[in-house]
Amino acid sequence: MKSINKFWLFVAAAFAIIGIVLYSFGWLFWQQLVPSEKIILESVSGKHFFYIFSSIILLLGCLILILDGILNVYILPAIKLTAETHIINSVNPSHRIKIEGSSEIIRLAQAINEGADRYENLQKNVDEMIHFARTESEKERNILAAVMSELSEGILICNSDGQIILYNKRSKQLFESGTGVKQERNAQNGLVGIGRSVFGIIEKELLVHALDEIAAGLKEENKNVSSFITVSREDKLLRAEVVPVLNHLKLFTGFILILEDITEQLENEGRFDSLLLSFTRGVRASIAGIRSAIEVVLEYPDIKKEQFDEFTGIIHRESITL
Repeated sequence: MKSINKFWLFVAAAFAIIGIVLYSFGWLFWQQLVPSEKIILESVSGKHFFYIFSSIILLLGCLILILDGILNVYILPAIKLTAETHIINSVNPSHRIKIEGSSEIIRLAQAINEGADRYENLQKNVDEMIHFARTESEKERNILAAVMSELSEGILICNSDGQIILYNKRSKQLFESGTGVKQERNAQNGLVGIGRSVFGIIEKELLVHALDEIAAGLKEENKNVSSFITVSREDKLLRAEVVPVLNHLKLFTGFILILEDITEQLENEGRFDSLLLSFTRGVRASIAGIRSAIEVVLEYPDIKKEQFDEFTGIIHRESITL
């Protein structure tokens, strides 16, 4: 509506300016006439005033009709075309322009509709591809999570900034075990969780050093796995293995942290070493006793029978001990 008002305001201003210009030229023309010419012109104008006035009104009417045609055939369709194109771009991509106007405006509307059809089809294809990719990614993620949940090791998958993007139940148990008040405090802290930093649960210096080793190995195309030993907040001794995640350009995009609780293993190994040491000492003592008894018997073959029986008894007892 504002555009229509502006158009007619422009027309009125144009007519006013034209009227002023014509009046000025008419006044100057009148001033140049001699009195006899003025009398003749007044006589002719008065005698044929109706025809002159009617011609002026008819001319103005024709101009208004022409301007109205321009308004309805070109200007209003162009305004509507702009508004409906904005609807397609910002509100409803399925909207199509239905407009009446000049052939040029109609062809332009058809071209816009064809472009909108192609854009909508392309957008649908892109949305379908995105939906399919997300579905497949979610399936693979679920499969990976299912496999990880069955592993005895703790698994933490992190991005290049150290934020956890996937983890399994075992990794949460390694860092958040405990009972009572301790368990409640760990749950509140949320040591292991999506989006949390792995540096909050593992000493940063150890992990950064391991990542530096991996980076150096990748440059030299050698070993690209690093490992270290760390202690959890539950005083568990953990063996950590860091495996890099590379993209199709062989660039570092993240890493996988494989955690194994070796506390019990080391304790068992310690007990085994202690038992082995005790057994070794016992065996050595028994063998030494048997050896001493045999050496005495061999060195003194004529010893008394009582002494011989005593040494034989020593050999028998030590052999039973073994």
